[in-house]
Amino acid sequence: MQISSFLKKPIFFLLAFGFTTFVFSQTTTSVKEILVNTPVADLHRVFRTPISSKGLEFDESIMVLNNSVVQMTGFMVKTDEPEIGEFLLSIRPVELNRHADGDANDLPPSTVSVLLDPSQANLTVPYSQGLHTFKGVLSLGRFESSSNSVSWIRLQLPVLNN
Repeated sequence: MQISSFLKKPIFFLLAFGFTTFVFSQTTTSVKEILVNTPVADLHRVFRTPISSKGLEFDESIMVLNNSVVQMTGFMVKTDEPEIGEFLLSIRPVELNRHADGDANDLPPSTVSVLLDPSQANLTVPYSQGLHTFKGVLSLGRFESSSNSVSWIRLQLPVLNN
């Protein structure tokens, strides 16, 4: 049986696409299996809306997850000088220049301080574009770090593998 050159390309494409889909679905399944039973802490629902006269207040949906293992998805904040042992996660792409902005930055209120495991506290996580999902223990409430920065939302990561 002879296949015309017109049909050869679509068939090759379908075969390649099918294989890629199979490989991707196998990879995705393993990631889903890891995260399927982990509650999601949605960065878009951190604070009650509308904002009351009391100011920003944590939403009940996030309060019930306090001190629990959760998964969070967001954008890494691009900083001029990365912090050792931590990085920031935001609901939107943001750049932060600590020298120029100081405490007057444009970070969304729901920005999360993501802390590495204490055994890896001397490491620096390089900036990476795009959305990222992390799994760790969520902590809510005012916390002042050793660098004198204040965070209200933290995610403590387990040991990261290279």
